[in-house]
Parts: sequence; C-alpha cells; structure tokens
Amino acid sequence: MRSEMKERSATTRSELPVELALPDVDRVDAGRAALQHAVGEAARRRAHVEHDPSGHVDAELVERGVQLLPAARREARAGRDRDRGIVGDRRGGPVRDLAIDADRAGEDEGLRAFTARCEGPLHEELIEPSARRHHRRKGIPRLDAMPKRLPRSRTLKGDPKLVYYDSGGGTSGEPPIILLHGATFRSEDWENVFPRLATRYRVIAYDARGHGKSGRAEGYGIAALADDLLRMIDGVAAAPAIVIGHSMGGSTAIVAAAKRPEAIRALVLEEPVVDNWDRGWRSDYYKNLHGALDKSADPAGFRRAVASLPLPSRGPRGERTVGEVRGFYAADRLATYYAAVDPAFVAQFGHSTPDGHDEVVRAVPAMPTLLLATNPTDGSALNEGEADALLKRWPNAQLMRFPGIGHRIHGLRPEAFLEALEPFLRKVRAPA
Repeated sequence: MRSEMKERSATTRSELPVELALPDVDRVDAGRAALQHAVGEAARRRAHVEHDPSGHVDAELVERGVQLLPAARREARAGRDRDRGIVGDRRGGPVRDLAIDADRAGEDEGLRAFTARCEGPLHEELIEPSARRHHRRKGIPRLDAMPKRLPRSRTLKGDPKLVYYDSGGGTSGEPPIILLHGATFRSEDWENVFPRLATRYRVIAYDARGHGKSGRAEGYGIAALADDLLRMIDGVAAAPAIVIGHSMGGSTAIVAAAKRPEAIRALVLEEPVVDNWDRGWRSDYYKNLHGALDKSADPAGFRRAVASLPLPSRGPRGERTVGEVRGFYAADRLATYYAAVDPAFVAQFGHSTPDGHDEVVRAVPAMPTLLLATNPTDGSALNEGEADALLKRWPNAQLMRFPGIGHRIHGLRPEAFLEALEPFLRKVRAPA
C-alpha cells in the first residue's frame, strides 16, 4: 500500500542543497562537513542514542504555567562534556560516546568562545514553579557542532511542485516527522532542529508553495496550503505523520488535521496564527517587505533594504530593525529567505482570497496536540488569552509557555524547543 502511494504520487529528483549567504560563523568548514556526513549516515542506519537505564527518570510534560529560567550554571559543565565527546543526562550520568564527535576535534577555539557568548541563552531549564525537583531524560541528543545544511533536496511533482528535504532512516516503528516553516521563510529555518530529530526519526521538511525552491502558485489560501501538506504526507511520508508547524505552518497543520485526521498522528503547533489568520497580522511589516522585494535584483541593495525593515515587535535586546539583530536571524539570513519568496504571496498574506479565517478558527484537532506559545507582549501570533481558550476547545491539547523569547522559538532557543518536544514525542510514539 505504501509503495503504491509513493509510485502514484511522488516523482522525485535530486538537487544540490542551498548554500545560505550567511556570516562566516554560520558556514560549514571541513570538520563540520565530516560531522554532517556522519550524522546523515547515522540517520540512514536508523541509529539513535540510548540513555543509561540507571539514569532514566521520566518527566511528565508540564501542561500549564511552565517558566523558562536561564541555566547558566550548566555552561561550564557543557564545555567539559564537549571536550570529552560525550552526552550525559541532566543528572550527570554518561549516556554513550558519540562517534560523530571525533570529527569535530579540530574545532576552532575562538569560534567555540564566540558561539558560547552568542548562544549561551539557548541553554534553558524548564522549571515547574511548584515542583520540588524537575528531572528530564533527553531522548534527542545535543550536537554541539551543528551541521549547517539539510539533506539533498528532492521534488514532489504536482501543482505546484514542492521541494523537500528527507533525512531517510528513522528508528523502526517511529512515525515520520514533517516540519512546516512560517510565512516568508523556508526549510533552512529548521537547520538547528532537523539533524537532532533525525537521530531517531525520519524527518521531512519542505518549502511551502511560493517559498524557497517550491513552485509559485495562483493562490495561497489556507485550504491550498493544507492540501499541500496532505500531498506531502501521502506522496513522501506515506504514513500518518507527526506534524510540527511554526506560525503559518501551524495554521496549515490545524486545517489539514481537521480535514483528514487519520493522516496526522500528532501536532506540535509553535505560535500558530489562529484568530489572527487573514486579519492583517503584522500587515505593516509585510507591506514594507513587499516594497523591499522591488530591490531583489540587486543583492547588495536588497540586503540593505531588508536590514532597514522595522521589526514587527522589539527584539529581545531592544532591537528595532532587522539590521540590528545578531545571531541566527541576522539580516543576511532573512535576506536569503525573502529573496526566494513570491511577491504575490507577500502582497496577499494576511488577507488571502478566499478568506480562510473561519476555516482556521473552527478547526478542532482531535489528535494529541502540543501548543507552544510566547506572550503577546513578546510578539506572539496569539492574542491575549487565546492560548488558554484554545486549550478549552481542543480536546487533546497541552500548552507550554515560553515567556520573553519571541515568535520564533525554535530558531531563537532550539535547545529549549527540543526539550519541550521530547516528553510529548515519547507519549505519541508507536507502541513497541
């Protein structure tokens, strides 16, 4: 059945992966390329990291009121662990030597220090305020020398064509995971998450219609976006999938789940646009971006135009424009994302035709759902009180809050994002 679905729906061809025009700190050197190859081979061998049973303590997902507090005290120990090339659980017990860590023995110490300064806040601890102790078992290993590429791209033919990235492999019996990016972004936005999930699961990310390498389309309504997701499940995953969607990707997943619940095993909705869908959310930002796209033929001029865009909400360090942002979402990265977006999509986002507001709001996912939300004051796509209201309407949903982080949780805090996912993913795994 699964092979028939693939033969009927999926005709693929390979393309070389995209090289993002990022600062040197985000490029892949020879050592990282070797690591990337090792990670890819491990995924194809269906390899995963097992924890020391003596150190195993299950942690139940905290449904409400979870706070994120910096855990800087772990930074010194994390550095020692990197030097020893081991992964340990939070109680200090070693789990297993990772062979791939040998490939990063020559990593530049200056780059490591720079990364520690820039990404130190990524090491967060999930704390339940009322709990006396909070233990975690990390089933998704942390790869300190993160490969900066996705697998080779392939194409699912259709109208429009959809370009996707497939890790292959995955542990036997585990459902595939599909990653959906947000509006005006592309699959590379998951590059800090994709390789770590791929150590256990088969992971698929694809560029939405009108984004990245995927084809342009006549319409960009929510129904069409949801149909694209179902095409990807039928034609590539060929099995019910866990869908992780950010922003527009979350909205897409909600509608697809309501339309064909049997195709989706579980949902992770990171800052989905629900009540704000087709109601002009961040309309000024997208209007300014549409104007900047007029300069996309001049790469240098376009980067300057993107850098001058006012942010829709002030950044975590008080940034007011895209050009002031440092780290993962620096202007060069966003310029690369935006240059590959159909201007027609940007022009209509927030007020698409047909209007899809009611379709998103009325959709009720029945499968296990994890909702990840920040605060409205931090630029959330969810209105004040909306996350709690959704929990009352959705019968099988859980909520985890990330105050003070911003709309792009997976990009700004990938460690905290993955730690939030792991307990939920354990609950929805296929029975042994």
